[in-house]
Amino acid sequence: LYEVTSLADSGLGSLRAALESDDALWIIFEPGLNGSIPLETRLQVKSMKTVDARRHDITLVAAMLGVDS
Repeated sequence: LYEVTSLADSGLGSLRAALESDDALWIIFEPGLNGSIPLETRLQVKSMKTVDARRHDITLVAAMLGVDS
């Protein structure tokens, strides 16, 4: 389980840190965290990730995504 606590592009608590991790993760968002995440570079999503954003309004801005198989 990984909790996103920041809308920053990268760093501790960011969505990028979770999605680019080699670990299998269920990704949730801190209660009340809503807004836009400005992606500065391509976001390479590694395998075995579940993003659970229920009850949140999260937007990826300038989203450049790659997905590992």
